[in-house]
Amino acid sequence: MENKEIWIFVFCMGTLFFNWPILGTVKASLPYYLYGAWACFIGVIAFIIFLERRRRG
Repeated sequence: MENKEIWIFVFCMGTLFFNWPILGTVKASLPYYLYGAWACFIGVIAFIIFLERRRRG
């Protein structure tokens, strides 16, 4: 995948994970979902940055 494509994909997945349809299904455990999804989202971004830096250098 090209650099722009992966970031567009990450943006779309973030929009999906933090939007109403998904948040409506986890109403009972919303705080746990938000913290977990946010941590996973940050982890995915860090992993992508790590791979891009490794590929360049």
